[in-house]
Amino acid sequence: MDTRLGVACALVCATVLAGCAAEGPRNDAAETASRFLRAAADGDTAAACALLSPRTREDLVTSDGPCEESLPAGELTGTVAGSDTWSEWAKVDTDAGALFLTEFESGWLVSAAGCQPERDAPYRCLVGG
Repeated sequence: MDTRLGVACALVCATVLAGCAAEGPRNDAAETASRFLRAAADGDTAAACALLSPRTREDLVTSDGPCEESLPAGELTGTVAGSDTWSEWAKVDTDAGALFLTEFESGWLVSAAGCQPERDAPYRCLVGG
């Protein structure tokens, strides 16, 4: 009887610890998305651009000038409502759309923002995508 109780306790502890480990990346991605949205809302385009993935930042730089001038900060709004992670990718849902993030060695960075689902395509994004 004591052995079964010990095994049950070990399984419960392992399940709880596994659940806590899974929350880390999800929370980190959601926190990065929140910081990005706050920077955009505050008009701090330098801080918002620093949270973009290298490729997304490059795409903005080549379009209309430096990232800080090209970022449509006023259109990037929302409050984080939830997130999902898959390996080094994450989707963060907001009350105004979605952001997609990629995990780099330095942490999570925004690959696409201001994304809305499309009927004929997965998402249409204001930035990246």
